[in-house]
Amino acid sequence: MSMKMMKKAMIGLAGAAALSAASTASADVYYSVDGGSAQLLTTTPVGAFSFQSAPGVPVELTRNTIIGPITVNCEDVRLDGTVELVPGTPDRVRVEVANGGIGDTSGLCGDIELDFSSPWYAEIDESDLGTSASDGTVIPGVFNDVVVRTPPFGSACASTSNDNINVTYSNVGADPTPSEFDFDSSLGDCEIDGTVLGGANSTSNVKIWSQ
Repeated sequence: MSMKMMKKAMIGLAGAAALSAASTASADVYYSVDGGSAQLLTTTPVGAFSFQSAPGVPVELTRNTIIGPITVNCEDVRLDGTVELVPGTPDRVRVEVANGGIGDTSGLCGDIELDFSSPWYAEIDESDLGTSASDGTVIPGVFNDVVVRTPPFGSACASTSNDNINVTYSNVGADPTPSEFDFDSSLGDCEIDGTVLGGANSTSNVKIWSQ
């Protein structure tokens, strides 16, 4: 091969490599708080942010027992968590919930325990995120290490301490519309159906997106 042909080949390979890198590069992930300016999400956790069920809109928990399903509807369900970037291919957004509870003490609700001995966590690919703070894209995810104890019906919903539950997240729309996590999934012997909204407990409403 002549020097001229070798030079052309090397230029071609360099161009192909650059195109490949560009096609696999992750977009940046941003978040905003209470309609403020976009801030770059990094590996340093931000928060905590509170998500809580809306007044008058309970979260439904159904426990399957030997005598059949038993359902309770509990209000004032709250999850407190942080968000951070996990670098990779692609980058991921990690949501970690380390606190929360059920404020409703009526009926059996007061006996249900949300256990955060190991934080619940979910990781979402940046490519699944919406493209703006007002983007209402519904993003599927999974919370891991979820423990919900139901002493009135036995022990925990799941037979293991690190079970998971499907969830969706959405910015829903522009501020002041709260972002939300929506649960409608099984957790071991339980079914959980309900929504918690951002900006609860006088904390800030957070929106997350990539671009």
